[in-house]
Amino acid sequence: MKSSKQPVWALVMGVLVILLAVGVVVLLLLWLADVVKTLDAPKAAIFVSLVGVLGIFLTQSLTGYWNRKLEKERAQLARRTEVYESLVRSLTGMLTAKGDAGKRDEHFQKMLDFSPQVIVWGSGPVLNAWNHFRYRLMSVSEKPFRENEFLKITADLLKAIREDLGHKDRNKVFDSDLLRPFINDAEAGQNYSIAPSE
Repeated sequence: MKSSKQPVWALVMGVLVILLAVGVVVLLLLWLADVVKTLDAPKAAIFVSLVGVLGIFLTQSLTGYWNRKLEKERAQLARRTEVYESLVRSLTGMLTAKGDAGKRDEHFQKMLDFSPQVIVWGSGPVLNAWNHFRYRLMSVSEKPFRENEFLKITADLLKAIREDLGHKDRNKVFDSDLLRPFINDAEAGQNYSIAPSE
């Protein structure tokens, strides 16, 4: 899925392309009208019929192309949703397994096993957030988390997942709102920043 924040130039280019396409179609129709006027009746009827058949063929081809493209996007979205739901369930299990280290480790291992699926199905921002999250979890024994670092990287991963699934509220949802379901002391309406290294 594409980011909801498109650059202004992309919007302008899109409008220009649409205007150009409409202009070409109008000029083509005017030219066809001139051609039909110069033909006698039987030839004009044949010409108009051929243009009509060509128009139907092009319309059907374009419709089929767009339908296949939309179906492919829907199938990919369904698969990504399934992968992300399982990943978030494992993350939730790991975060809520308070005193049970065995259960927490089991959920942690399940989460780490998602790497191949995230590589195949995740968008670039999700893959980047996942790699950073996974790297920090794996290296925490050598380099402990700084203040709020775990909260920030977890929220960044969840935001990237939501954006990939089509939510357009990345800058409207606070980090703490995403974490409050499984972190009790996450205050409402708060974004986290990582404390500088000492």
